[in-house]
Amino acid sequence: MLTDQEVIAQRNSAEMIRRCHLWPHSVLPLKRTRKDDDPLWYDTAVIVSVTPCGKVAVVEGTTIFGPISEEPRQVLYDSPEAVVAAGWVVD
Repeated sequence: MLTDQEVIAQRNSAEMIRRCHLWPHSVLPLKRTRKDDDPLWYDTAVIVSVTPCGKVAVVEGTTIFGPISEEPRQVLYDSPEAVVAAGWVVD
């Protein structure tokens, strides 16, 4: 099992999602490269909650400062690994 310091040093997104006490805010900011693969542009989102059974609520189209799209949408993922598999990394 990784220590908190190892999770941070390795930038392990799945473990960071699991460990809410490591989040820098009340929500956890995420980013992913846009579908057109332009490395200079990212989609943004925040994790608003992780349930005790591991479900992760992500609000896409927003940042820690507020919405950046007219209609942010909430997506419920089955696990932190599913969030990472969808292309999201902790920002």
